Amino acid sequence: MTALSDLSKLLSPRSVAIIGATPDLGRVGGRPIAYLKRYGFTGEIFPVNPKHRSIDGLPCYAAIDALPKVPDMTILAVPAGSVCSVVEACQAFGVDAFTVFSSGFAESGADGEALERRLRELVKSGNSVLCGPNSQGIANFLDHTVAYFSSELGREDIAPGPIGFVSHSGIFGGIMASECIRRGLGLGYLVSTGNEAGIDFADAAAYMARDDRIRVVAGYMEGVRDAGKLRAAAEIARAENKPFVVLKAGRNAEGAAAAASHTGALAGAYDCHRAAFRQWGILEADNIDELFDIVEAFALTKKRLSGTRVGVLTNSGGIGVLCADQLIANGLTVPAFESATEAALGADML
Repeated sequence: MTALSDLSKLLSPRSVAIIGATPDLGRVGGRPIAYLKRYGFTGEIFPVNPKHRSIDGLPCYAAIDALPKVPDMTILAVPAGSVCSVVEACQAFGVDAFTVFSSGFAESGADGEALERRLRELVKSGNSVLCGPNSQGIANFLDHTVAYFSSELGREDIAPGPIGFVSHSGIFGGIMASECIRRGLGLGYLVSTGNEAGIDFADAAAYMARDDRIRVVAGYMEGVRDAGKLRAAAEIARAENKPFVVLKAGRNAEGAAAAASHTGALAGAYDCHRAAFRQWGILEADNIDELFDIVEAFALTKKRLSGTRVGVLTNSGGIGVLCADQLIANGLTVPAFESATEAALGADML
């Protein structure tokens, strides 16, 4: 098992550089600048692009080694073919945390696979922490570090809150952000791991679980690259009394093939995933709606209940019956009220 990575510089940086920065704040190289400012990032922001002298009121530098200091984290918004050389230049300057937006790696075919192998080698040899490639970014709303490029984060401000969400799909992360806004929930972390040439799903989940401000860790998963790390992340979540909820995609051959073309993920046999989740205490949502409902329930619940006895309060007898059916089918019980309780309830209805 590979050791879990320290994501402090990645998710709580004091300074951020954006290589491939652009004055068009609606484009991939511009949105991180707009979002970092919008969400109140208090650290330094360094746009890097030799074509510009300033971007959105910030000095723009020609290259990473022209910066006045080494940034904690560097975002790459450059073509796939340039990523490895840019990472090498950053490593030579002392950068060891990266978020790579660029696509065109293992998800795109043989040439992309070769590029990704080279990137993995650079990450390993440089002892770097890298999110991506093919990532939509990272967001730590609790500490105002939003380096993501989904348009969903710009439609309405997202309040910081107790939910940590990690996803193999960047768009799914945007959907989670939108759903949190719709339901009035606060969001703590949002991490799009993409092709996982560096950190993976388990690294992000473990980091979130260790944060005292997070009540529930959740994610959209297409495959598992290191089962031992995922088990370790689940153990950390359990030790911290944090529910760990996953929506697993790629449950059949067709879905697994789609996952490979999406993030290059190895989806594996679904029955093995399901058995491992059950053994390690990972809760599995059956669909998107169920995922959101479970996350909402845990986000709003401060006290964890340990029993199996559940009472149902409803204005509909039929709904009560359906609730009882589902509770019992999932191993819970719906005990009858004591006669004194029934009498007190009946008196209140008169």
